[in-house]
Amino acid sequence: MKITYALIIICVLVYAFFNMASPGEVDDLYETFGFSADNLREGKVWTPITSIFVHGNIVHLFFNMLALFFFGRALEEDMSKNKFIIIFLVGGIVGNIFSMFFYSPYELFVGASGAIFTIMGVAMIKKPFELIFFPTLIPIPLLFVGIVYTLYTILAFFFGGDPNVAYTAHLAGLGLGVLIGFYEAGIKKSLLVILLIAITLFFVLEFLIFVIGIFDYTAAVNALF
Repeated sequence: MKITYALIIICVLVYAFFNMASPGEVDDLYETFGFSADNLREGKVWTPITSIFVHGNIVHLFFNMLALFFFGRALEEDMSKNKFIIIFLVGGIVGNIFSMFFYSPYELFVGASGAIFTIMGVAMIKKPFELIFFPTLIPIPLLFVGIVYTLYTILAFFFGGDPNVAYTAHLAGLGLGVLIGFYEAGIKKSLLVILLIAITLFFVLEFLIFVIGIFDYTAAVNALF
């Protein structure tokens, strides 16, 4: 079984387990396995990892698992299982720790977003031309999708986005992923990807955003909830 599928199954099972608990028990579970600066100070050293597999609601879970499905499969094809797992977990941990400095000590963090952005960052450098059906119904090179999500995350972080989203974890994970991608791909390929990013930003970004806006099935799914 692919590690990507195993990670998705674990996240789904954890979410199902949380939903089988009573309301009071659910709160205790989030406090026990979610990450926060207070939890870390209290000795809950497992939370930087366990929080990666915990999600706040079905929408949070669905979109994270959808992104993990596409980015994870693309990267896993070109990497050993052990290395993939390490990158995923370290990305999630780094995202949590980095976010700790931007939020209140009691603020609770859950979700695989930081880990997924790390996977995306590595994949942008290693497999820029891999075609994926996310978030559109038409295949788009992974690099272009990563650029759009990166810009969206940066804008949301600096100019205000969803207050329930830890954009800091996304950015920390992405930065780590790009650095790992540079190491994995080598300097020549990495410089080529940087050139492609520059060209995309200058020439085709507006068109790319337009296309994604038309064919973005994730927006339609989100509207259902």
